[in-house]
Amino acid sequence: MLLVRPAWESDADALAPRLRMEDFQEIRAADGRDPLVVLREGVAASRPCFAVLNSAGALLALFGAIPDPVDTHRGKVWLLGTPELLKQPL
Repeated sequence: MLLVRPAWESDADALAPRLRMEDFQEIRAADGRDPLVVLREGVAASRPCFAVLNSAGALLALFGAIPDPVDTHRGKVWLLGTPELLKQPL
């Protein structure tokens, strides 16, 4: 069973070293920045932003929507997770 709660700033620090390799590579390819910096910015800027946990309370993913500063009707949706996220039953 997956649980969802509002994300905390500290979740970025917890998730960054455990990212799926594909997510890590995507961040690096997109702008070359450190994934921890990108996660911290994503959590801070997203409205809303959520954490996905397994039934034991382990952090599996973060996701959110970063508002478009020009068009208030648009946003950029993102999700970054751990390899364990894909192993969870739906």
